Amino acid sequence: MSANSCDQYQQDGPAEKFICRADEIGSYPWQVTQARAKAATILINKYKGGSSVADPASQTIKKILKFWAGKIATATASDSMETDGFEALNSMFMSAMAGAIARQDKNALPFIPTIHAAIASDSPAGETVARSMDILVRNIPYLSTENHAITKPLYKQWAYYNLTKSLYDKALPISQGPQALRYTTAILSIVKHVPFTVYEPDLDRLVRLVLTVLSPSQTPRGSFAQYAAALEIVGQILANDPQSLKEHLRAVITSVTSLYAEAKQTSGGARTTRPDPAAALCRKLSLELLAKLPQAFEERHLLPHSPLMQRMLASASGDSVREVRKVALTARQAWATVA
Repeated sequence: MSANSCDQYQQDGPAEKFICRADEIGSYPWQVTQARAKAATILINKYKGGSSVADPASQTIKKILKFWAGKIATATASDSMETDGFEALNSMFMSAMAGAIARQDKNALPFIPTIHAAIASDSPAGETVARSMDILVRNIPYLSTENHAITKPLYKQWAYYNLTKSLYDKALPISQGPQALRYTTAILSIVKHVPFTVYEPDLDRLVRLVLTVLSPSQTPRGSFAQYAAALEIVGQILANDPQSLKEHLRAVITSVTSLYAEAKQTSGGARTTRPDPAAALCRKLSLELLAKLPQAFEERHLLPHSPLMQRMLASASGDSVREVRKVALTARQAWATVA
């Protein structure tokens, strides 16, 4: 049946029955859940109802989103669902929301508070929700115009405004505790997938947030996945507005070199040690960022840090992962110009 068929989106029709089948949600193999989630994204995205939210097909979409939002709210309130079951449930909800958000469907807006409430809940599932928010804005092949998806040109800006802007005040300071750290994870999950111009108005708050995440003195500590997102965002900022980081240069270098050392210690120093992929990614991103600093700032700003960098990069050239060693060599060559 075509995704463009109007009959498919009637109340209690095929689309609703397929997407809202939640029985034994956690018992299927993960590949089956992912296939269902992908199909849900496509079906939600491609319906051809009218522009009014009162359109019958639009009402069906709202009913589907409400169904999964209710499941999320119940699961995070009671903390009674096993991890695998919640992962599957969350995948279905977020995938359905992603299809709606790409087309800037107003039906998605009433359920954004459900996402925020789930993140803030005392349930461990809140961390799962925060980590998965990137699904809502990341580039997905089957949500591209080349694959005939309905994707509005400014949907990432729309998503950032509705999903993220209100979270900064809740995330800072991170030392408030686990909830603040989850809000931070949610912000980073979204920001790393949106253009610089979208979050530029919030640059001051974002710089403070990512530098706090990367700071070696930050407690509670985050995950390597969170550090990797923060490093990617600092790289974006450096490429677009290095001046916004100039007064924080010492903090950037201190935090990034410390993070590299922490990630290296996690994986072990010997090349015979089996690498931790997340830690290895952090080491690679750390060195890529350090390699770009000599191009972004005048030599006089970098000279005080040159001895430390020379020693650190010489050590990094012996990293256990070949790709990381290659980046370390590039960084050493870049810093060799800082005399």
